[in-house]
Parts: sequence; C-alpha cells; structure tokens
Amino acid sequence: MFQKINNTIKWLTFFLITLILATVFLWIYTYVNDKTMKTLKNKGRVDFSVLIYDLGTQFNGRLDFYKVLYNKNTNVLKVLYVNSDTVAFRKNQNLKSFKKIFNENSKISINMAVDKFYVDLSNIIGKNAFSSDFYFSTSFKTIDFIMGYNKKLRYLLRKNFDNNDINSLNHFEIIKCILNSNPYSIIKVCRKYASLNTNISKLALIALILRFKFLKPTLIFCEMPVKYTRNRLELDKENIKEFFYKIYYADNNKGSYQRTKRTVMILVDVKNASKKRCMAEKIVWILRENKFDVIDWSNSSVSYDRTLIKDYKGNFKQALKIAEILKVGTVFVSYDNKNYADICVVLGEDCTNVL
Repeated sequence: MFQKINNTIKWLTFFLITLILATVFLWIYTYVNDKTMKTLKNKGRVDFSVLIYDLGTQFNGRLDFYKVLYNKNTNVLKVLYVNSDTVAFRKNQNLKSFKKIFNENSKISINMAVDKFYVDLSNIIGKNAFSSDFYFSTSFKTIDFIMGYNKKLRYLLRKNFDNNDINSLNHFEIIKCILNSNPYSIIKVCRKYASLNTNISKLALIALILRFKFLKPTLIFCEMPVKYTRNRLELDKENIKEFFYKIYYADNNKGSYQRTKRTVMILVDVKNASKKRCMAEKIVWILRENKFDVIDWSNSSVSYDRTLIKDYKGNFKQALKIAEILKVGTVFVSYDNKNYADICVVLGEDCTNVL
C-alpha cells in the first residue's frame, strides 16, 4: 500500500518537474525569438505612444495621450502628457479640440478616430517627433478592469480640473498609480490583451511590466508646451521643438540635463498659493540660503492643496533638490524657454514641515 503511494508521489513529482522545465524552456525560447523582445533588448531607448479613450459617459468622454520614452542605460522613464483640450488646426474647418474631434469620429469608427488623431497631432508636432517604436490604444474601461477598479484611479479619471497646473498633477498621479499597480494586474493584462490595440506581443508586454516593477525607473513627467490665444488652448510650436531637442530626447543621467552640468545660478520664482501669510517670504530666504537665486515672489490668486515645482528650462535635478529642501513638492517639466525664471515653486497648503 505504502509502496503504491510512494510510486504515485514519485510520478507526480516527476510530472510537475517536467512541466515546470518545459514551461521555462518554452518561455526562454519565445523570449529569445520574439521580435518585440529583440527590439526592447537591442535598443538603448524605446519610445511608446499611449492613447486611452472613453466611448461612454463613465469617464466624461475623456481622452488621454502620453508619449513615453524609456532609457535603459540610465533607467529613466520620461512621460509626456499632451492636453487633448488643445485646438487641432484643419484647413477649411471650424476649430475644435483634439478631444471633441476624436469623440465625434469615434461614433463612426474607433479605428478612424485613432488614425485621424495621430494625423492631426503629427501635422502640428512633426512626424519625426511623434514616431514611436510601439503603440497602445485602448479604452478607460479596459484600464479600469486591469487596475482592479482602483478607487484612487477612478477618482482621478472622473475628476475635471479647470486649472492647468492641477490638471497636470492629476495626470502625474494617474501615471504613478498605473506604475504602482498590484501584481494581479499582469493576469488581467493577459485576459484583456485582445482589447489592447498594440504592436507589442503579450510576452514582451508582461516582461516590460515586470521590468518596470523590479527596476523602478526614475519618473520624469512632462507636459506638452501650450499657449492661450483668443480664449483657446493651442500647442506652442516654438517651445515644443526646443522641448524635444533639449529635454525629451536629451540623453543625460537621471534627468540632469546639460544646463546643470556646469556651475550656473538657478533663477527661481516663488508663488504663495497656500493661504498662509508671509509663506513666500519665508521660503525665499530658505532657498537663498541654499544658493538658489530667487528673483521674484508673490501671492497667487488661486489656492493649491499641494506644492508644485515646475521645471521650465531643463533643470530637473535642481528642481528635485528644491523639493528635498522644502520636504514637499511634486516636480514636473513644464518647458517654457520664454519665461524669465528657470524654476517656479507654487507653494501649497502642505508646505509646513520646512518651517
């Protein structure tokens, strides 16, 4: 009897070991021969285009577009957010935002809406600037399922912000929330892979998610330069061209761009949006004690809950240093070469620990 049980256990053990070895071998074989994996392994920098849309009313017809650049050598992940409320210029047609045009076209065909969105965007930005190695195009409904109906993400997706700074902060939090998703989301990615319109294979996508989970790249969040003209929001072509050259495609370590490689005085503008008296003046002296040249400070007419630090010229490392000094602050790139300041610090209600 016992001999029979032992033999059964041996055969089961042998079967499980064989199955595991076969699975590992199949994974390695596919990993080595997968075309997408070869591109990911051989290229030092990999470029992604991510388009997420809402076809219903669950997320207020939202349209988000991100361009993502991952540098394997420096382990830096640059995420560029394009505001879909900006105007898309078309000949002999009324001016409409990217979002409105997309939602109108999606009622006819989602594939046509996606294609025309990329055409409109490339006409303004330039085809070279928006060429990508890989692309994703999916719905917020799919993202919601993959993220396990995350309460924080749902709140961020359903919230609308009139203020452009807070809107950028909202998108920054969305990216962080997705990057910090739980391991179970990988299984859901496999289940919903057919709903992800992408040229990345399922295996490569899983490997990419695991890589980001394990390596935890430095996240540099950027917003596409825009300008207000005649009560409408337009993409700032001049600043966009410089942004791609000096910031997005600049290959520098850990977000420290060329300007910070030599000794220069960083010009800082401080705005008090904390509702607290004399907060700007107190922060000014703290920054000056730390060798920052504060050239202006003022009170903001809008109040912020959180402190924002905006890098205008490509001094991301110095902006991070300010956040470290203040012990608060979300840092993102808001490129504007026309601004007299290099960095703008918008003090929110959370700026208390430094005093």
